[in-house]
Amino acid sequence: MIGDAVMKEGVAHQNPFIEISRTARVFIIIYFILWRIMPPLFTKYSTDVQDVKILVIGLVTHVVYESMLLFPFVVKKFGGTKIGWLHPLVFITSVVILLDLIRSPANLFLPFTFYAAPPNDLYHQLLAGWSGKAIIWAQTKLKLMEALSVVGLFLGFSIIKIHKRLGGLSDVHGVDGVRFFGLFAILLAAVIFFLEQQGGIVAHMASFAGGRFRMREFHGPFLVVNGVLPFLLIFWYLHKPSTLRNPVFLIIFVVACVLQFIVSGSRSDLFAPVAGLLAAWMMVHHRIPAFKIVLLGVSVILLLGVLGEVRRSGSEGVIDFSLLLDYNAQDAYALTQQELDDRAHGSNVAISAMVPNYRDHALGSTYVGAILFWVPRFIWESKPRGAGAQAAAIFYRGNESAVGYQGGGYPPGAVAEAYWNFSWVGVLFIYLLFGAFLRYCSDWFYSKPSNPLSATLLIMVAFVLPSPSTIALVSFFQSIVIVYAVMLFCKNNKNASGSGHRDMVVSR
Repeated sequence: MIGDAVMKEGVAHQNPFIEISRTARVFIIIYFILWRIMPPLFTKYSTDVQDVKILVIGLVTHVVYESMLLFPFVVKKFGGTKIGWLHPLVFITSVVILLDLIRSPANLFLPFTFYAAPPNDLYHQLLAGWSGKAIIWAQTKLKLMEALSVVGLFLGFSIIKIHKRLGGLSDVHGVDGVRFFGLFAILLAAVIFFLEQQGGIVAHMASFAGGRFRMREFHGPFLVVNGVLPFLLIFWYLHKPSTLRNPVFLIIFVVACVLQFIVSGSRSDLFAPVAGLLAAWMMVHHRIPAFKIVLLGVSVILLLGVLGEVRRSGSEGVIDFSLLLDYNAQDAYALTQQELDDRAHGSNVAISAMVPNYRDHALGSTYVGAILFWVPRFIWESKPRGAGAQAAAIFYRGNESAVGYQGGGYPPGAVAEAYWNFSWVGVLFIYLLFGAFLRYCSDWFYSKPSNPLSATLLIMVAFVLPSPSTIALVSFFQSIVIVYAVMLFCKNNKNASGSGHRDMVVSR
């Protein structure tokens, strides 16, 4: 295989996951202690609820959970694999932490302000009339679930190894550029055709007023095609890193990223591909682009609230793009914080509080809907709804089921969803499987770090499948099917000695 000798020599002398320096480990430990462990002890667990047992359980669980998240950052090996910035157990956690900081920049000052923070807010819109003791127990129970999920994740990663490769696709190196960009152009044209059929960009974004849930239900295939466009370009960059110096490629990538927000209305869909390209740059150059990461973070902080207002302006039938021109950093920050506050009370705590005493376990129905996402509803009218729709219908509307429900969705997190379906054992089992899958991705990338397909899979897992929630699973399955189909169509073993694969190896 072309370049194998170079690749094996590189792997023998350096960690393809990119070594975490001793200095970085020290700063990470300090961050976890001062930013993640200490503040909640004063804000979340400083309440007037006179139940020492619950408070102690919550405090201990919180410390244990955060310590387990920190663990992969401070060891050099885990489960027989080397640890680095791109290791799945570190990469995914880093992405989640950075997104949390970007969405709520005020958290950067937590070590200096937590002592003045008010006690834990025990209000939840779905638990009106519940006692403070009951609500804080629901929060503590949810934290126990999260700790159990990390245990399952670590166990799955450590003890379950999947050695089977995905056939000939596991060694994709030669790619026919003409076929690749020809197919990319067809997919891009399909998205543009969709927008045209919607009446144009403004008309489509105005349709968000009817709820993005319904838009996803009726126009799902176009959303999937649109969502995969940036990752195809990231694959091409990994195949041929020199293409990043091509202005045409950069323009196409920017267009693909902007389309994420226009078509889906999701701001995270806009920024994730940019962060994914930075991760790909790290894989190619084997170092951390600190300045680029900070620049991306600042940009996201400033634009998050404004883009949300642009999307919300569609409720009046007119998209107010002037918000992007009449830019005010202070207003943008305020808008971002307001939206974060609006999201503070989701369905996770409600599931923890109500299941199983007030609401039955879903018994796998949300996973059935996810696994059979490809079955059209006109063929199976009673196919279970997604987790977000079921949570909205059952917990927010008080329905017995989601049959016939057409409103918005409130997707629960992966941990709460697993518990809702199969109780405590479900949390452990789902994360056990997820850990095994991350081990597969880790082993494949470590054994073939110069293979653009294994690298692309690792990036897609971090940004599309950071947790085994069904909404993430469906999005990932749909996207990866298209990516693999494109790779299979464009694979060209005759060009395995081409500049693409060699380009990536040499640049290391």
